[in-house]
Amino acid sequence: MRIFLVLMMALFSFACASKPSLPSSDKNALNPTSAAGFFEEDTTLSPAVSAETEVRPGFLIQLSSPLDTKLNGAFRVPMDGNLRLPYGVSVSAAGCTLQNLNMRISDQLQKFYKKSPQVKATISERKYYIEVRGLVQKPGILLVSEREKIEDIMKKSGEIDLAGDARQVQVIRGQNTFYVSLQEYFQGAGMNLSPRWYGGEKVLFMKSSTALGGEATGVIQLLGDIRNPGALSFKSSADLYYYLVKAGGTTPTSDLSRIQVVRQTANGRAITSGTAEELAKHIVLEPEDTVFVSSALPGRFERNIQVGSLLATILSTIAILVIAF
Repeated sequence: MRIFLVLMMALFSFACASKPSLPSSDKNALNPTSAAGFFEEDTTLSPAVSAETEVRPGFLIQLSSPLDTKLNGAFRVPMDGNLRLPYGVSVSAAGCTLQNLNMRISDQLQKFYKKSPQVKATISERKYYIEVRGLVQKPGILLVSEREKIEDIMKKSGEIDLAGDARQVQVIRGQNTFYVSLQEYFQGAGMNLSPRWYGGEKVLFMKSSTALGGEATGVIQLLGDIRNPGALSFKSSADLYYYLVKAGGTTPTSDLSRIQVVRQTANGRAITSGTAEELAKHIVLEPEDTVFVSSALPGRFERNIQVGSLLATILSTIAILVIAF
């Protein structure tokens, strides 16, 4: 019997993966100009809440217990998917079915009681957390409805900064990446379609990689947690987001709040740190600059190492392949 219970708990733990399950990868989503799979018919509705409903970042979970009033209340599932409960309890919620979430919550709280606290979790609101960055005035985490329009997201983010240059939106959903042309979107392409959010997406408003100045000699090194790190041909007047687009975009773990630009000067190496928004607005990139994008996963790219030293090591050992565009 004890072995059976252990196996059952292992099964429930597996069902509540730390990375929420998402729609299966669409081959069209790998095309850097495609929004296929991101928009759906407006009439497509989510099924009613049931025991098999999958919990997503942003959902409001209502807890009730007849034995402990401290457990009675509403708790929002944060962007990282870990539901914070009383008594310092944290439960990996995103990706769980509602039924499995109930079992995990009961299991985590059981140690505080002599008998079961009889806690029950229900979904009282289905809204979704997304992370918005790029050429917006108020980057950060937004709570949106399932069918939130792109224009509404832009308004909530303080409108687009340099609106004439922000022509493209990158949306990362799990392992899928979608690119939406704002020009086509606002011209009414697919008027019967709308985004469908699943929670946890990263949304990056970027300049188009076209209407920019001419080529110049030299390269920009783009390294770290991005899809295709390496050397990119320098283009005058291009900002950080241009090179992010050319490098295939960010990844689900890219940390755009921790970016460094390394430049060799007559006085030695100069390192400028900041968020993607700050560097795109205030730093004019020059040939031979190196841009390092950190990871949100601690220790993935640096652990007890100064980033500048790491970059120096990388640059001294990599054979640079210049990618022509």
